[in-house]
Amino acid sequence: MIYLLYGADTYRSRARLKEFERRFRTEVSFSWFFVDCREDAARTFFQKEGGGPTLFAKKEFGVLKYISQAEDDVQALIERELKRWSKDDSVVIVFEEGVPAKNKLFTLAKKLATQVQEFELLTRAKCEQWLEVELKRRQGTLSSSAKQQLIERSAGDLAKLMIELDQLMLGGEGGETLDVPKDQELFLLGDLWGTRSRMKALLQYESLLRRHFIPERMLWTMLWHVKRLILASKDETRAMNPYVARKSKEQARNFTFDELVRAYDELVSLEDRIVRESLDVGLLKFFLTT
Repeated sequence: MIYLLYGADTYRSRARLKEFERRFRTEVSFSWFFVDCREDAARTFFQKEGGGPTLFAKKEFGVLKYISQAEDDVQALIERELKRWSKDDSVVIVFEEGVPAKNKLFTLAKKLATQVQEFELLTRAKCEQWLEVELKRRQGTLSSSAKQQLIERSAGDLAKLMIELDQLMLGGEGGETLDVPKDQELFLLGDLWGTRSRMKALLQYESLLRRHFIPERMLWTMLWHVKRLILASKDETRAMNPYVARKSKEQARNFTFDELVRAYDELVSLEDRIVRESLDVGLLKFFLTT
């Protein structure tokens, strides 16, 4: 069977995708795969996949991302497999960002899918409700004017709203910070990595894990920390408060621009591909090797 997830609100669609991953990835009766159809490796996968699942793994669980952006010859191979998966006991999640325009393969996936979920941008009222829940979860507070500014800038896109919220939480961009004292320990994690204190960063990471800081928050912290170092390395710090800008410039000098970009790409890959049960291991590898 096929499940199609798509729409403008990528925050909720990605959350739904991770729910599927958590549910099926530990099932021993499934063989598991992940394919980004924009990559060259997709062609090799689908050429090999033509024989169907192995004898002992009679069902497959997999994620296909961006089928609408695959090369024409790869789309033909994907079409063949979609038709097979729609008729057997496999569980295949087709994920797209936005709504692909006039794409034959996307239209076919929508037709064959057992379940189709489109994640549209939220109304202002729904955004306000979500923000209140998120602030409560983070044990943080914002003024009414700051909340309204966040909601207006996000324009109903929860992914953008999360980014704006993280910016406030991780450095005060925009002139206001969240009142979350424990987050200083998350800031320290980024600072230790940024000063190349690898062992201290690793020890801080393990300490946060032992005290039940969720891996997702540490990942978000590192994503925004590395992004600020990238901006600082290009002297693009006007949106930061002076203290954060100065600290970011100092830390950025410890890396080449390519090293920072590779670090950011690795963290994005963790966010994109690893289910929650494995995220702590992925972050551990990041602090050991990056």
